[in-house]
Amino acid sequence: MLTFPWAETDDAAPLALDGADFSVVMASKVGEQAGRPVIEAFRQGQGVFALQQNLDVQGRPVVRLDMQGIRANMRLLLMWRTAADPAQEYAARLFRSEDGVSWHDLGDAEGWEGTLTDLAVVALGRAGDRPLALRSVTLQPSRPTTQFASLWTAWTTYQPWTQSTINYLRHEVADGSPSPLPLVALCCGVAILFGGFLWWLVSRLSFRNTAVLAREFPWRRRWLQSAVVVALVGWLFLDGLWLQQMLSANRSAWERFSGKSTDERFLADWDGAVYRLAQHLKGSVLPEERQHILLLEEGVIRAHREPHPLRLRYHLLPEHHITAIVGFNGDGLLVAPDVEDPDEALEKRIEGLQDNTRIDLILVRRRSPEGVSHQTQRQLGLLPGLDTRVVYRARNLTLYQLLAPRIPEEQVRD
Repeated sequence: MLTFPWAETDDAAPLALDGADFSVVMASKVGEQAGRPVIEAFRQGQGVFALQQNLDVQGRPVVRLDMQGIRANMRLLLMWRTAADPAQEYAARLFRSEDGVSWHDLGDAEGWEGTLTDLAVVALGRAGDRPLALRSVTLQPSRPTTQFASLWTAWTTYQPWTQSTINYLRHEVADGSPSPLPLVALCCGVAILFGGFLWWLVSRLSFRNTAVLAREFPWRRRWLQSAVVVALVGWLFLDGLWLQQMLSANRSAWERFSGKSTDERFLADWDGAVYRLAQHLKGSVLPEERQHILLLEEGVIRAHREPHPLRLRYHLLPEHHITAIVGFNGDGLLVAPDVEDPDEALEKRIEGLQDNTRIDLILVRRRSPEGVSHQTQRQLGLLPGLDTRVVYRARNLTLYQLLAPRIPEEQVRD
């Protein structure tokens, strides 16, 4: 994402767009401040500022955005259409979690070329105590100053945990820009080597006699002292960035969870939809006695690493327990590519699960609204001990019941 066109000359002048030029096309409550429209309440979790105007973005890959009322948990998108393909919509994520001016490099964004016919700033989430205001959007040419400004925005933008692993550290930040860690290490290394060369050069020019040089000007010791100072400055710079990230994380948590009950906090979290589904299952679908469930989840390949089915297992506890998670695609269950008979492979797999795990119900979740496909229903119908009658069916949720456990209760490994 980051490029430094030192040898290039770009004569494109900045193109400034005032917030008053935009109109609000999606919001449930709109106000006005200083002659500019502001969004006081979102509609369906969205607020959109839009502009219909021909804009020449050739040679202007950097966007300067000035907004007020941004919440830490709000997502910002820039969407546009081009004159070359008016039916195609393009979008780019704008990583920003605080008010004020931010810079974004769209040089690698698909469709950011030629003439734009529509430009929109989209905010996803919920409006805060202050209305969301778009002050200005400026299309800037690619210069060292704008490149460094976009890099600084990427470094100082708070990003929530990606749910990958507890000790996972990305080598890129925000919009794909390089991490500050290797860049700071490189700058410190170059500064230390250059400082050592300067100390050596000064000592050689000042003292011709080697014995006098060693006694009067210990350049090696001064070089080490300079190296310690350079390393300390680099460490303080990185520590300042990480401290800013921690403060942003605290502000994000306060905005999302402050003053809410436990149930409201679960609903406001990133897996609020999964928590709502689990509460619905426990309250209206599943029987009161403890159930051991086999979860068939569409689109899940590595079940032990996918966050949503694992969070469903967590939210169903302690009343019910998902003993196993198996993924499937739109045509049926995911099986090894060398398996010739998917139905037989599915039957053997679930029989293997039942040999050492109790399964009372099979819960099938699909992402598409059509429900469970005929292929999946046919595969499930081949399983021994499965009641093919649907116990519960929703738009993208189906529950099948096993007639009886396959192994005695005393042999069940919970």
